[in-house]
This record gives sequence, structure tokens and C-alpha cells, in this order.
Amino acid sequence: MQLALLPDGLDGKLIHVEEECSEVLQEICKLRRFGPNNSHPREPEKGTNRERLLNECAQLEAAILRLRQELTQEVKCICDETAQGRMAHPLCTAYHTTSACGVKRLP
Repeated sequence: MQLALLPDGLDGKLIHVEEECSEVLQEICKLRRFGPNNSHPREPEKGTNRERLLNECAQLEAAILRLRQELTQEVKCICDETAQGRMAHPLCTAYHTTSACGVKRLP
């Protein structure tokens, strides 16, 4: 999918995630039907079904990351520091890639 063709903002990022989800599902179906180590007979240069699925999963993960960033731009940090120094709120745990709120994350 070409990102330049998508609308800006939240709507474009939602469309991108939808498209990538459908591509992952398509590759899963091919892998289950034809096996993980087979490739398309007319497109062997695009890799095995396993490689194609991994590629689509990576693209989906990137699209989800962009969507998360868009969704959390306006969200106020609502985490709590626990005695162990972990983030208590699931939103903060899922969406902070750095400790923007000052709470330290354990590895």
C-alpha cells in the first residue's frame, strides 16, 4: 500500500490498518492452503508463503504503530507508579515507547 495515496490523519491510518489486516489474512490463507515453504509458481522471487506472511505482518505492525501514535497524540498520560516502578495503567503500558510521563518501565 502506498501511504502517499491515503488521506491524512486518523482516517488514513485506520484505512491503512484495515488494508494491512486484509493482506495478512490473505497470506495466512495461502500459507494454510499451499504450505509455509511453497511459493507462488509465477512469482517465486517474492519468497515463500512463510516469508510473504512475515513481510505482511511487519507491514501491519508498522501501520498499527502509526495508528497508535495518532490515537495517543491527544491522550493525557493516566499512569500510576506502583511500588515496583511499573506503569499500572494498560494504556500507558501499551502506548509509551519512552517514559514520557516520567514513570520508569522495567525491561
